Amino acid sequence: MYQMLHDGHNKYEKFAQILTIIASILTIIASIFAILGLQVFKSTVIVPREVITPNVDSDKFDKQTDFFVEVKTRLADTDDKNWYHTIDAQVGEKVEFQIQYRNISKRTQEDVVIKDILPENMQYVEDSTILFNFNHPNGHPMPDERGRVIDSGIDIGHYNQGANAYVRFSAVVIDKSLETDSNTLVNWSQASVDKVTLQDYACVHIQLSQ
Repeated sequence: MYQMLHDGHNKYEKFAQILTIIASILTIIASIFAILGLQVFKSTVIVPREVITPNVDSDKFDKQTDFFVEVKTRLADTDDKNWYHTIDAQVGEKVEFQIQYRNISKRTQEDVVIKDILPENMQYVEDSTILFNFNHPNGHPMPDERGRVIDSGIDIGHYNQGANAYVRFSAVVIDKSLETDSNTLVNWSQASVDKVTLQDYACVHIQLSQ
């Protein structure tokens, strides 16, 4: 009888040792999963809030090239200094456009080119282009003689990871071919990096009196 109890006790101890080993292995596996899970979380790309704003064209952001472009507009010479995707204006009024470029990659992006395609019935104000970036927080005039933003575009330089820039210019609403009632002028702005171009647009609504 004693021998039977002794053998049973040994078997219990061996079983307990096996359970302890299994528990240790499971703990190690859980730790590995936790580490892997943390690494996956750290590598997740966080999309800037502006990219997912409603009514914003998806062409402004490209996950492969990792840069971002957005254009907004406002009436010039008013107390309202906010920027909008859409505004109302009248013939003869001056409006401003602001094109934002941002490098959201992990590398330096060189020779970034900003270009704008003004719609018919909008006339560019000569020498109104200004560049804002880290080196020029108060704005740096971009003379038209070096290239116009509305023609072939302008080279705004190199930008490291996370850096951004703003290009502003003015245009006047003219009546070249406006309809007799409601008109929507769509202004397209582009940013080009490494032969890849992204674009965004802003709208100016013109209501003509009957």
